[in-house]
Amino acid sequence: MTRIGVLRAGYAALAVAFLAAVGTFAAGNLLFVELLAALVAAILLAASGEDLPKWTGWALLVYFLLTILSFFAATPITIDKGGGFFVNGKPAAFLVNVQSYLLQAFGVTLAGATLAASWERERGARNLAAASLAGFVLFAILSYTLKPSTGADAGVAVQQGGFIQILAALAALAGLASAAWCAARPDEFA
Repeated sequence: MTRIGVLRAGYAALAVAFLAAVGTFAAGNLLFVELLAALVAAILLAASGEDLPKWTGWALLVYFLLTILSFFAATPITIDKGGGFFVNGKPAAFLVNVQSYLLQAFGVTLAGATLAASWERERGARNLAAASLAGFVLFAILSYTLKPSTGADAGVAVQQGGFIQILAALAALAGLASAAWCAARPDEFA
């Protein structure tokens, strides 16, 4: 496969990851598809010969490695070592928080990777990726700051949750458009 073909496939995999994100926010849980497509995109972008997409792919691979390590560090496990047991019965609370924050930052990470990978492309693709990143950052901020008070009306909480899901879906649509644009014209430079 040529350098342009690998780059095009990497951008297309990013677009599939964003499409799965839109599906997750709109209809149901497609998180596994989203993660798998992002992993494929990371591998393809890392294998491309282009500077920014290559390092973007490596950054995504490091993110996945950190997420996997945090999962194993935050999960109670027992491993038979053949002469004794390794027991991680009560993981430290901060490790559980690190894992949670890494998983919550996936949208921001994916949008940031798309922005970095599309930096040398047309201005429209960059602007869409920047809009996606801004939307996911706002989504992350609102997810942690919009907490209903103890006596708050359940309707207010549902309305706030619906608002931030729409925001995340719009951010994912902007990322989808940016990645699809780059996949359609991977060899064009601004």
